[in-house]
Amino acid sequence: MTAVHIELQRVQAWLFAVPRLRAMVGANVLIGETLRVELPKLARQTGTWQLAPINGRYPAADAEDPLQAHDDPAADARDGILSRDGGHFEAQFNNGAESFAHAAAALLHRELPGIRFRVSIDGVEQQKGAVHLSTELPVFAPCEWTGRGLASVAIEQETSARRCRSTCRDATRPRGGAKTARPPTS
Repeated sequence: MTAVHIELQRVQAWLFAVPRLRAMVGANVLIGETLRVELPKLARQTGTWQLAPINGRYPAADAEDPLQAHDDPAADARDGILSRDGGHFEAQFNNGAESFAHAAAALLHRELPGIRFRVSIDGVEQQKGAVHLSTELPVFAPCEWTGRGLASVAIEQETSARRCRSTCRDATRPRGGAKTARPPTS
């Protein structure tokens, strides 16, 4: 059996990225649906991977739970899905864990764009969710000079022809301390 663990990171920063309550609630719903519905559905698909059922006795769902018909953690555990809440998803696979990890990463990129995540197989980190920085607003433009971080000031760069001319002009111009030799006047 091979365990695949997916951990969402910096969830609060992702939820509060937009200062509107409606957007925050919607983002929270997207995380919940992805962890509780989409990832388990993907794990149960037969194809290049197969969940490893875990035999054992698990408590039955609470009879008072209004979502009892749709949400049964004991059934998930028997199927091999051990965790699917709180920013974590973990499942046991008989085979194809790597294929599932790649498919799950693609699902997270599609359903939760911009969220950071980490995928590990048997405790060994396989990949991290890349962070995409939108550059639609000028304040988020990457630094063109260093290529790292955000730009803070616009820097004018000379073209190579202009730099060559100014270098040549500087080389022919006399420096401040020495006076140029002039022919004597009679």
